[in-house]
Amino acid sequence: MIDRRDNSADHRLQELESKMLCLEKKLDQLTSTADGIFEIIEHARGFFAVLGMVGNVLKWFAGIVVVVAAAFAVWTGKNGN
Repeated sequence: MIDRRDNSADHRLQELESKMLCLEKKLDQLTSTADGIFEIIEHARGFFAVLGMVGNVLKWFAGIVVVVAAAFAVWTGKNGN
C-alpha cells in the first residue's frame, strides 16, 4: 500500500514537473513575442517623430511659398481677378 502511494506521488510529481516545463516554454514564447511587439512600437515612435519633423518643415516651407507668392502678386500688380 505504501509503495502505491509513493508511485502515485512520484507520478503526480512528474506530471506537475512536465506541466511546469510546458508553461515555462510558453512563457518564453510570449516573452519573445512581447519583446518583438515592443520593438515594433519603438520603431513606430521613431517613425512618427521623423514624420512630425517633416510636417513642420513642410508647414514652414508652405508659409514661405505663400508669402513669396503674395509678394510677387503685389509686385506685378495682380489682385487675383
